[in-house]
Amino acid sequence: MYRQLLYIHTLVCVFLGSFLTLNADAVKDEVDYMWQTLHKLAKILYDIPGAKYVAEMVRAKVEKFRQYVPLLQTVCNEGLQERHWQQVIVGNIFDHHYH
Repeated sequence: MYRQLLYIHTLVCVFLGSFLTLNADAVKDEVDYMWQTLHKLAKILYDIPGAKYVAEMVRAKVEKFRQYVPLLQTVCNEGLQERHWQQVIVGNIFDHHYH
């Protein structure tokens, strides 16, 4: 989980800025819209193989990022306290008491 969080943090910082100012729900809406648009675009470009390939390639990258959106929404939750971050960092979030 820590590796996924680090990956998302890197992507978000590069493209969107800090987690502190991020609206995760807006990111989800934008990612969903991009995915839908690229899906439609690939269908429209069926007779132009090069352009269709590019649309499908970008859609695959959006799909890869899309799988991390729920984690992004959790990380950006304003209810997270310092103790929660310590659990994530230390790795105790999946303590045996929760099984």
